[in-house]
Amino acid sequence: CNFPILGVKGDYSRDAEDFYEEVMDVHDRFGVKHFYIADETFNDSSSKIQKFAKVADKLPFTPYMTGHIRADLMVSRPQDWDDMIKLGINGHFYGIETFNHETGKAIGKGMLPERLQEGLLKIREYFLKHTGVYRGNISMIAGLPYETEDSLMSANKWLMEEWKGENFS
Repeated sequence: CNFPILGVKGDYSRDAEDFYEEVMDVHDRFGVKHFYIADETFNDSSSKIQKFAKVADKLPFTPYMTGHIRADLMVSRPQDWDDMIKLGINGHFYGIETFNHETGKAIGKGMLPERLQEGLLKIREYFLKHTGVYRGNISMIAGLPYETEDSLMSANKWLMEEWKGENFS
């Protein structure tokens, strides 16, 4: 990625009050309740999630939001799940790239694939249990270093058997 904010500490997201005003404006004028979060990684910090979850407390409706979510952070920080639910972030786009551990380490995604897969299933189960609504989209990349035909087939098998009802590409 060539995004200058990546790796920078601190919250560079928008102001919560400004966010509230925009959400209310498009809701009141056009009835919009579904939103796409234009943030490279919405869940990069728990404090940012909490900041926007507080906005949800003031909304007279429950939004449905979709955004780019780091799966490893979701798996590692279940304490964020309720705030994401409160905000209506029930649509998750995960850039998983691979379920091959050696490949993942080579591209900076070193969580054990088994832990990641188990966590993704727990996330889906939790969101469905508490909201009845969840959409998980997984993006994979073929041809990365150390990826083999066998590991690609294994990933595809897991997606076909375990990620039923969700999207992957």
